[in-house]
Amino acid sequence: MAKSQKAASELFSDGKFSDLRNDINSGNWIGAYAQYQKLSHDGSIKQLQDSLGN
Repeated sequence: MAKSQKAASELFSDGKFSDLRNDINSGNWIGAYAQYQKLSHDGSIKQLQDSLGN
């Protein structure tokens, strides 16, 4: 599985990314940025990067 497919699978199956997905889907870029910051601070983004081998 390509890294992009694995990342998409994680982003769409893991509930902790649902607020980020919803903000992006609705065009709420400020909310999406805030969600990204939250996920960065709680280690979720790092965990996703590590699972992709980055």
